[in-house]
Amino acid sequence: MKPHKDPATGHYQVRWRVKCGSVVRRPKRTFKTRREAVAFIENLATERNRDANAARRTFNDYADRYLAAAQSRCKQRTVDFYAQGLRHARAFLGDRLVGTLRASDADAYLAYLDQQSPGCRVGSIRSAWRTFAAVLDMAVRDEALPSNPAHKVDLPTANGRGERRFQAAFLSSDQIEALAVELVAPYDLLLRFASYTGLRRGEIAGLDLRHLTLVQSTAGWRGRVRVERTARFGGGGWTFDTPKTERSNRDVPLPGWLAEAMHDYVHAHPNGSDPDAALWPGRRRGGVGHGRVSYDQRWEPESFCRNVFTFAVARAGLGRVRFHDLRHTFASLCSAAGVPVERVSAWLGHSSIVITWTTYTHLFRGDEDHLAVEALERPTFHLTRSDQAGG
Repeated sequence: MKPHKDPATGHYQVRWRVKCGSVVRRPKRTFKTRREAVAFIENLATERNRDANAARRTFNDYADRYLAAAQSRCKQRTVDFYAQGLRHARAFLGDRLVGTLRASDADAYLAYLDQQSPGCRVGSIRSAWRTFAAVLDMAVRDEALPSNPAHKVDLPTANGRGERRFQAAFLSSDQIEALAVELVAPYDLLLRFASYTGLRRGEIAGLDLRHLTLVQSTAGWRGRVRVERTARFGGGGWTFDTPKTERSNRDVPLPGWLAEAMHDYVHAHPNGSDPDAALWPGRRRGGVGHGRVSYDQRWEPESFCRNVFTFAVARAGLGRVRFHDLRHTFASLCSAAGVPVERVSAWLGHSSIVITWTTYTHLFRGDEDHLAVEALERPTFHLTRSDQAGG
């Protein structure tokens, strides 16, 4: 393999042969100098010697390599998210030699993905596609592919499908209570706790009694909840992990009335003497319903939302409300109470205040814009030309 000089441009061109199964390709690269072209040829030879069978690997091989690499740098829930995103790709392209994949195959997979997930929102499809494309990026780096066919496909858009952007629900204090009365104890208190702390579902599931600090003083009750881990149920057991970001390790204060209610709850907790006992109880399995409370089990968000919360929302007549909307509600309540956005960001555990501003701009601007524009200096008014002429 030698570089070929183009007499018209003076540049050097390198062409080489790649065989992927029965398909033979002849990719090419152009360089300004002969030295660059020779260096590329030497590097190509090294790469071929290192992994001569890269193009003969299947998509499943590269998917396994991608997940193994993610295992060393990502949290387990992120790896599981990637694995879930690759589920349909494995089913459709798993045994294909990755070196034979073309843009037409990517188009066919997109149609398959859409067919396998009817009614799925565009955001979910694009999320699965990003993981699929990342696997093929690894194949490109191994030179099993000259370019990534996933980047040559036009993905669907929300506007193109007429999807309305999802609107978060912000509950008022009256709506919180209307929803709470539809739940049996202690889940009515859990609802208030989630609405007035802004904790994520996994963070609430990971709470033990030791994470709660309650103090009574002459001024009344005070309390704080320490967030330092998350819990997720799956595969027949619980997985505990660190919070989403470094700033998600935090202390969140409780309103005095909630601290007092939590004190009464902990005092009556069947496992109240054990600091490592789960703060919130789970439910015994066996049908839909919001009873069957079990303090021997940890609160499981997925089951609770599916079998309890959804039905309570319907009975309260609140329309479409997710459990995560209680987190949005907390931001709304803080905004209405005049809490500075910096504190709200810290209590929510956002990695940056920019995220808080981006998500809740409409909550924290309001009167601030009016006060800011009022600070502009009043101009000195002068006579107009007509006034001068009349004088």
